[in-house]
Amino acid sequence: MKHFIDTYILTVRQDASLPFQSSLFKLTYTTIRKLHLDYYYHFFNEEKCVSLSHSLLGTQCQVLYIRVENLENIIILIKNMINLRALYVKFTDEKTSAYWFGLKHNDKFFDTTAINKDEAIQLLKDHLLAKCDYNIRISILWWCRVHRFAVYSAYLTSTALIILASADRYASSCYQVKYRQGAHVKVAPRLIPIVLIISDLCHSHMLTLFAVNKNEDNEYWALKNTDYRLGFDIGFFIAHGLIFPLLMSTFGFLTICNIRRQQRYSDQQNRTSNLRRYRVRDFQRMTLVQTDCAIIFTLPYVIQKLHRTVTDSDGKSPEEVAWERLSLCIVRVLWVFHDSRFFYIYSLSSVKFRHELFRFLDEHLP
Repeated sequence: MKHFIDTYILTVRQDASLPFQSSLFKLTYTTIRKLHLDYYYHFFNEEKCVSLSHSLLGTQCQVLYIRVENLENIIILIKNMINLRALYVKFTDEKTSAYWFGLKHNDKFFDTTAINKDEAIQLLKDHLLAKCDYNIRISILWWCRVHRFAVYSAYLTSTALIILASADRYASSCYQVKYRQGAHVKVAPRLIPIVLIISDLCHSHMLTLFAVNKNEDNEYWALKNTDYRLGFDIGFFIAHGLIFPLLMSTFGFLTICNIRRQQRYSDQQNRTSNLRRYRVRDFQRMTLVQTDCAIIFTLPYVIQKLHRTVTDSDGKSPEEVAWERLSLCIVRVLWVFHDSRFFYIYSLSSVKFRHELFRFLDEHLP
């Protein structure tokens, strides 16, 4: 610790088999404001909570993650830690302690769902001052639900519209008239509202089953290690990681086959000009680039999302968690870049479009 004199966050890790370290209360580093003790597998009783709250570490702490033995220990921490702004508690009572020790051998977190939340809120009302804010703000929960619902509905909508655009391009390239009718200009205005409604219905479950999960990653999402979260991520992986690339590749391949078939027919009739051959090659290039970019930019996020759900975050080191967050930010940026720049990627892969763009820039830029 002596080498980290400017440390803002302190995370303490220790297995429950090791004795409690009272030296924790003797640390004198004045820069520590966020204290992670949720990996410190000891439940703090009343005496330890008092010692922590009166120590220099507890006095200057603003954000605390801790395990306590019962509800009354929360009151001790809140009343004595004068600079405390946020408190994240994992606690046990007689009902849950047996459940915790039963799962301890499997290295799993104990379940706090058995705690009576109404009892905890009533205890805070009885003991805390009137100026303390102890209410659970349901509006925030609903805002989180609506936000995630809108985000994932937009994901599915953009994916579905891109697939429909590829199908429209395939239909317009078909030789048969009955298939080309699917690319009629009146079809798209009818399909777009249907796609929006289906996307909203597919994610309507998030408005009711979504839960606030403020874990060590400060995520607002469905609870980890649950069938609901795992099932949703598997469905997300199938829809965006398997079906989307498969349909994009299929429609792109069929479109190129139709164009080449028409070109061979024109060659046999000696009606293919050099300009048409050039346009056919250009269109093939655009289709291949579009399909490859769709797979490259979207598949990493789908895989990363499923990986975070199936892996145990409690056993990861801070460095592993940091790298995981960094990789998640990168793959999210790639996904957003693809959704927002999909048309431009498709257009810029055209040689003719690039030549026209460069000519326009040369004429109008100083």
